Amino acid sequence: MKQVFIFLCVMLVCGSYIASASAQDFFNSVPDIPLMDGLVEIEDQALSFDKPEGRIVIGAASIGADIDDSQLLSYYQRALPQFGWRAVSTSSYVRNDETLDISITEREASAGSDRIMEIIITP
Repeated sequence: MKQVFIFLCVMLVCGSYIASASAQDFFNSVPDIPLMDGLVEIEDQALSFDKPEGRIVIGAASIGADIDDSQLLSYYQRALPQFGWRAVSTSSYVRNDETLDISITEREASAGSDRIMEIIITP
């Protein structure tokens, strides 16, 4: 009985560790798109619009200073196919009747420049 109890305790600890290690954040504005570590969603720049031809969705995130453009694009090249997106270029993907484009821009801010990534889904 003691061995069963120890076994169950070990399984519980391992299970919760695995669950927390595999937890992944997603955009609130685009719930089926993962949010890379080091990005912070800018929710007030989100837009979602449904029309007969399909949806238009925009999600934006600020890019951490330790992430360069190639790391960001490489992450999405690995992550998006797991959600059914097929790459047509390094920053453009298709899934069913939708196109997803990733753009990276730099804008001036009061404390220096700020890099922003936008995810735009269109029919």
